[in-house]
Amino acid sequence: MVETDYLQEKALAKVNLTFRILGKETKNYHSINSIVTFLPDLYDNVFIKKNKKLIINTCGKFSKDLSKNGGDTIVTKAILLLKRKYAIPSNFKVKIEKNIPLGAGLGGGSANAAAVSRLIFKMYNLKINKKEIINHLSKLGADIPACYFSFNQKVEGFGDKLTKLKLFNKNIWILLIKPSVNFSTKEIFKSFSKPFSTMPKYTYNYKNLINDINYNKNDLQEAAENSSIVFRNMINSLPITEEMIAAPKMTGSGATIFILFKKKINAINYMVNIEKITQGYWKKISKVIL
Repeated sequence: MVETDYLQEKALAKVNLTFRILGKETKNYHSINSIVTFLPDLYDNVFIKKNKKLIINTCGKFSKDLSKNGGDTIVTKAILLLKRKYAIPSNFKVKIEKNIPLGAGLGGGSANAAAVSRLIFKMYNLKINKKEIINHLSKLGADIPACYFSFNQKVEGFGDKLTKLKLFNKNIWILLIKPSVNFSTKEIFKSFSKPFSTMPKYTYNYKNLINDINYNKNDLQEAAENSSIVFRNMINSLPITEEMIAAPKMTGSGATIFILFKKKINAINYMVNIEKITQGYWKKISKVIL
């Protein structure tokens, strides 16, 4: 999709490599600790230009799913917030090519809102500091600040405390598998009943991160399994192989499972081998930069 008279941004999908719930910040928000990365091979395309009226159009594989769920309301909220905060007079025409599935824990809606925000700041040459960006965008959704910066980071609080992480110069591959179920972030958190986790004490390096992914489940996984027999059956039926760097694990609050591999061919072969037990499920292989 090419739009020559629009500004354009990629809204990268995010993956929570680790996910802990440490407590409750407020009545509505839990305090989390999560290592987040972003996928260069999975993204929505976001286009924007000035317009007399605010219009948001969608296309792409998951545009119909988005329409059934009321449209990209979080993008509208982000635009209205920025217009109000920065006295922006014009409206906008936005086009979103939806390639990231909904209810997947991959941050598609948040990534779109973040990309639109970046484009508006660029369009008006607004130099907004990190603290102000986080303060405004975190009010719309806990994942939006992390998606705004789209680099490897530790996310804490209710998504409002971000620490950029160093890269280990490791290129690995991720296989994403999502069954035909969607999870509501609100409902999954509401179903969470495990004891709160404690802050991880290890030194952040590649070996320790991979060990953490392997030996500690996403704290929301039990709630997700209890919410969907399809999801529970899928994650428990996926075979463990020697080629995996990290065993199957849930990302965020969504219905997507991720598996890490050293080589792309290993991910491809695994995807072929599980075709029978994942028939009809959405699957995607992407590079991960750690």
